[in-house]
Amino acid sequence: MANEPWARRWNIGASLGLGRSSCPWAQGVERQGAVIEAVSRSKPDLIMRLLQSLDQKEISMSESKTTTNHDDIRQWAEDRGGRPAVVRTKGEGGILRIDFGEPDEELEPIEWDEFFRIFDENNLAFLYQDETGGGKTSRFNKFVDRNQNG
Repeated sequence: MANEPWARRWNIGASLGLGRSSCPWAQGVERQGAVIEAVSRSKPDLIMRLLQSLDQKEISMSESKTTTNHDDIRQWAEDRGGRPAVVRTKGEGGILRIDFGEPDEELEPIEWDEFFRIFDENNLAFLYQDETGGGKTSRFNKFVDRNQNG
């Protein structure tokens, strides 16, 4: 199994005792891969053992989305109590962030107009998640290059 391309990519094998990641998300992916491997090899006893040990919340994956729509970005942030902010750098503009109120001295609050000016000038897209894998509201977000594939 460890020589399968998908197993190497995801370091699959924790549930089969072939190694264990310390990242809970990676462990969930490893368990999914182990189930897939077991099904592909027709090992019903292993499938039952793995399924009994899995919590459905652990293996549910949430979907991330990407947008450049200013209204959608602002609504997403405000629905979560977020405000536009920037980490000032030596150059013009800065590094954009959504401030959710956690103490961070580097974050400088800015207006949405300035936020979106920097966003557009740097050809950014907003990668975000509406819900966690467990169905709770997610605050995961990241600014990525608009022209980035995938």
